[in-house]
Amino acid sequence: MLSPFLLLMKSEILKRISNTTGLVEILTRSGIGSEETNTIFCSPLYGVSKSVLVLKLSEFEKQIVLLLPESKNAEEIFVELKLLGLSDQLILLENFTHEVVQEKLTKISRQKRFVLISTYELMSLKLPSKEQPESLPPSIQGQDR
Repeated sequence: MLSPFLLLMKSEILKRISNTTGLVEILTRSGIGSEETNTIFCSPLYGVSKSVLVLKLSEFEKQIVLLLPESKNAEEIFVELKLLGLSDQLILLENFTHEVVQEKLTKISRQKRFVLISTYELMSLKLPSKEQPESLPPSIQGQDR
């Protein structure tokens, strides 16, 4: 838990950063809050600007997916967003084993608002169909004594 002083500092810094012209323009041109959304092409966002943009987008959007080139980038933005107060909405998917993917999919299906952070590798992942887990017979394993 942050001290009251740090909370005040955090809110003041966020206020100043989020009022920068570039972030405001991205948010207004994207069509957030309207029926139509627009694709915006811009140069890469560096530093904390990516996290602040996601923080602002999370105020309007219920589901956000961030795909980044490497695990290191995904971990960094995960930590930044956690520090900015989005920890209850964050889902980090770096490990693509069947069990972990199934666990994250379950978490996603139960949350109304989430920010999924992963790598580009997620795009090539073959997700299990809804029927697949249900069609498998239950397995019970006992201990040998």
